[in-house]
Amino acid sequence: MREAKVLHREEQKQGIELMAKIRRQWEAQEQKFEFEVQELERRYEVELDNRSRNQKREIERLEATQNTDLKNSSKKMKADQVFMISLCFLNRKEY
Repeated sequence: MREAKVLHREEQKQGIELMAKIRRQWEAQEQKFEFEVQELERRYEVELDNRSRNQKREIERLEATQNTDLKNSSKKMKADQVFMISLCFLNRKEY
């Protein structure tokens, strides 16, 4: 009977130790998971910031190109108008 009690106590002690070990492993796994989530969130924020900056630069570049194209088109239209007026003026002199 005494041996059974000792054996039962030993089993209880081992069970408690096993549960403590499992709890420590669980907590370590949770900490690792939390760290990974934080790292992913940080990477996501950095990537989002980088893409946002790149998109802003690209928009600025495209706007500058568009402004240059508009200026060039305006100059060409004015030159074409001057040419057409000159042609009309020359044609009138011929009559």
